[in-house]
Amino acid sequence: MKKIILESDVLKLIKNGNKILFVDKETIITPLALDKIKEKKIEIRILNETQKTKDSLPEHFEIKKIVLGSDHTGYKIKNVIKDYLISKGYEIEDVGCFDENSCDYPDFALAAALKVKKKKCRRRYFFRRYRNSFGYDC
Repeated sequence: MKKIILESDVLKLIKNGNKILFVDKETIITPLALDKIKEKKIEIRILNETQKTKDSLPEHFEIKKIVLGSDHTGYKIKNVIKDYLISKGYEIEDVGCFDENSCDYPDFALAAALKVKKKKCRRRYFFRRYRNSFGYDC
């Protein structure tokens, strides 16, 4: 999966005192990020295949992967948020549900939580309706 470097990623890099951005050959750097890299004189280093393990990546090279889940009452809003996050460069793992048929939310909430626990994703968001209100948990 291609990674996208945003201006916010470069600003975080600078805030952490780093002057080198590590990327692989497939990484996409947005125009705003490139402008900030040039302005702050950040060096870009391309990782080779042997360096591309999770453990060897520099700390600032974050995997923007989020797991989403919902029960049948949160299905529509989950998909709206999923589309938005994808447009912002996040990699999404959707653990369900996948339609508006009635289902038990604990099955999907557990699947989402386990992805984070196993460090397959950085965050989880779960959407559902409770009584007359709508909510999510992280």
